[in-house]
Amino acid sequence: MHKTGDTTILSDVQGQLLIAMPGLEDELFNGSLIYILEHSKEGAVGIIINKILDIDVNEVLSQIDNKYSDTQHATAVLKGGPVSNNRGFVLHTNAGENWQHQVKLFEGLYLTTSADILEALAKGEDIGQFQLALGYSGWSPGQLEEELAANSWINVSIDKEILFNTPYEERLHAAAQKLGITYSLLSATGGSA
Repeated sequence: MHKTGDTTILSDVQGQLLIAMPGLEDELFNGSLIYILEHSKEGAVGIIINKILDIDVNEVLSQIDNKYSDTQHATAVLKGGPVSNNRGFVLHTNAGENWQHQVKLFEGLYLTTSADILEALAKGEDIGQFQLALGYSGWSPGQLEEELAANSWINVSIDKEILFNTPYEERLHAAAQKLGITYSLLSATGGSA
């Protein structure tokens, strides 16, 4: 957040990745890479994209449709965050015509939060490349700006290669590399010029 006179300008990180700086003490967020879905003066919402749960998409689909027995979706489920961790968020590349809660994030990337996309996946419909997350990460108004000002996070542009094709354990390092940074060499104490 930058101040000019009496006006506060929001540092908009919507649609970007947040890299947790070393030393971030919160156990869940330490070492996290978060895709920011929404950022406004009302707060921010994001999904952790480099931490996974002990279940895969097949297990989730079999809970939705007890007749589901395919094993083609052995992809891990992301631990999206501590809020509403029983609620699914699907990032995907193919738009659906009838999914109730689908939002276009940018060209070729969508977010759907309604169960109908999982039902479609269980029926074998093509939703393109996808990542299923349970739960999300949220910040109250001004909270993320304070954390950014305190150097708790570095932001970098989203990269679908990282989101869909990079192994989970390599995503944080790959995002840092986009900035020319070696994550393991970052200091736990930051500064600002």
